[in-house]
Amino acid sequence: LLDTVTVEVVQDGEDWILVTRSFFNISGNSQSGHLNIFLDETGVGVDVPVNLNAPSDVMFAYNLTVPKSSGVQKWWPNGYGEQKLYKVYFTFTAEDSEVTSQHRTIGFRTVELVQDPVSNNASQ
Repeated sequence: LLDTVTVEVVQDGEDWILVTRSFFNISGNSQSGHLNIFLDETGVGVDVPVNLNAPSDVMFAYNLTVPKSSGVQKWWPNGYGEQKLYKVYFTFTAEDSEVTSQHRTIGFRTVELVQDPVSNNASQ
């Protein structure tokens, strides 16, 4: 049932948001169950009810907040620090007890554009 998953990591102030999308392969009938999303090593997770109406509902989106207090470490470029990675686990349990799982490996990082003034004198 759970076919594939995507995770986008977005910083929101001091917290992080995992923008998750779970894609399902359902044929013919509607399907209900629970989706568990869990970020390894942090204790952050959620269990949400999912109701899919075939064939239109094949994607379920959920934004999972990862608070600063969870202690996630940033992923740093080579030479600047550790490249800490985390696994995000997705487990869908259908009402008929069928269980399917996926996981993705992610890092928490930011990019900052620093623009310094440049002299008009080409010799400097």
